[in-house]
Amino acid sequence: MKKLRHLYLAHPILVRHDIRNWEVGFEERTGIVLSNPFYDGAERADILLIDSGKRAPYSGKLDADKIVHGDLKKIDESDGLVAWVERRTPSIGTFMECWYAYTTKKPVFIVSPDWHTHPWLVFVTRHSGGFIVKTLKEFERKIVRLNK
Repeated sequence: MKKLRHLYLAHPILVRHDIRNWEVGFEERTGIVLSNPFYDGAERADILLIDSGKRAPYSGKLDADKIVHGDLKKIDESDGLVAWVERRTPSIGTFMECWYAYTTKKPVFIVSPDWHTHPWLVFVTRHSGGFIVKTLKEFERKIVRLNK
């Protein structure tokens, strides 16, 4: 596998703040750039409205075409995808992004404390050249080793 320099970061909108806090440190520690669909790019100005309380995350006022096309473009530009998946905050978008990355022959890496044995996640990671781990710390250790 080629060296991974840029990964798309898929995760539920409802945990975006926690994931963002981890993301910044990860990039500094590893030198791997993560494209976060909620914070990287002007096309997500809607996140400012959501964060300010002026719009609900699933209000129906989001521009679906703009969001999805922007996310697909960022996945296409990446070397692979890392996804945070957990039972308490499932995300249709995260699963769709994982599947898209798999179908475009990108490695898919899943971080999941409680769905790490789900057959679809196992299939996508195994057949894409990725892996599944339970924690973000474990993901970081493993991706650094893989990148050497």
